[in-house]
Amino acid sequence: AISTADEFAQFFLANVGCDASGINEPTGWSNCADEYAKLNDDARDILLDLKILNPDYSINEQLNYDILKRPCCKGALLRGLFLVQGSINDPATSNYHLEIVLDSSYDFIVLNKILNEVGIDAKLTERRKGFILYIKKSEMIGDFLKFIGANNSLFYFENQRIMRDYNNSVNRIINCDISNEEKVIRTSKEQLDNIEYLTKYKGITNLSERILNAIVLRTTYPDYSLSELSDESEELVGKYISKSGLSHCFKDIDRMVKDMKGNK
Repeated sequence: AISTADEFAQFFLANVGCDASGINEPTGWSNCADEYAKLNDDARDILLDLKILNPDYSINEQLNYDILKRPCCKGALLRGLFLVQGSINDPATSNYHLEIVLDSSYDFIVLNKILNEVGIDAKLTERRKGFILYIKKSEMIGDFLKFIGANNSLFYFENQRIMRDYNNSVNRIINCDISNEEKVIRTSKEQLDNIEYLTKYKGITNLSERILNAIVLRTTYPDYSLSELSDESEELVGKYISKSGLSHCFKDIDRMVKDMKGNK
């Protein structure tokens, strides 16, 4: 961060294209941390006109709204702040997080107002090093990088975000498939246990055709889901049985087994 008048002057002159020789030995327009600097007339007039300097040549701590009327000026302000006091996590290795260290909560109010204009909602927290403006939503971090003109960083960030979201989606699908497979195996075992109990203690002679068809399908394909059993029904039992129909059959078998066990 720029902590002395000399550093500020050097930074300003280097970035506005003025002659750096305009900074001379301490003869005093500003005293900051016991260091002095002198600007040439053109640079001093620019600083005064922008209200970066007060009339007594001290640094103005309050932001001049008059220089922030255009979007490009607002983007330039945020770009400068981010370069000097900001940081962003690498989306490939950690959570999404962008922050800028501020001197006061007032600065946050000013900056968040600018960010709100482009659909970015920042948050504020306080640490030992100062007030922290931060953004955690990946879409808003991308919008921030776009707004300050950090195009290369934006492309890298969005590429990593897309890859990360893709990998997360694949993992969710795999986990969902595993969970569904476990559910199919567990349900199938319960149905097979019921069929075994039913045929052992009641037999199959008095069972309806639909129940018999469900038993044939389940015992032939013990690892299949109801959808897969439905697909095989026409070929195996000579008629199509829907997934819903099979579900009702196995619920009826479960009821019969529970009634038999309850009457024992």
